[in-house]
Amino acid sequence: MEMTGEQIISLPQADVWRGLNDPEILKASLTGCESIELTGENQYKVSMTAAVGPVKAKFAGKLALSDIVAPESYSITFEGSGGAAGFVKGSAQVALAAEGTGTTIRFLPDPEIFEETDFDYDTLSTRFRETAFLTPGLRITLTDERGEGRQDSFHYEGGLTDFVKHL
Repeated sequence: MEMTGEQIISLPQADVWRGLNDPEILKASLTGCESIELTGENQYKVSMTAAVGPVKAKFAGKLALSDIVAPESYSITFEGSGGAAGFVKGSAQVALAAEGTGTTIRFLPDPEIFEETDFDYDTLSTRFRETAFLTPGLRITLTDERGEGRQDSFHYEGGLTDFVKHL
């Protein structure tokens, strides 16, 4: 089973594209990424923590953007070494599409990277709600396409103020 994802961001496509090509925003987008440094055109040196099998390890490696069709899509690849945990590599395709006044971002990660591709809806819902509280103006829509089509949308203009009210 392949894991795919989609998120609507309340920004124009050109702004989202710029963000996805900004090392600091790219760092914040990659789970476990601790540092990212531009080393050449579309090439980065990366340090991240990831789980490989039962072992959680720190990896140092290279990240590259390729197949770039600005401002619509690119492929992102990572390869690195985690010492005793071994070598890891993987890729994802990222695509953007204008959606009203915002942008839909779709991604298709390489299953080589992920041990688990079947996620609990409630866990994702909690995490996306937290992200929306921490990012005023961001709208995240979560749709479970596996069964009943459960869907939630998270959008909090007040950020942390809305979070306190939510409690």
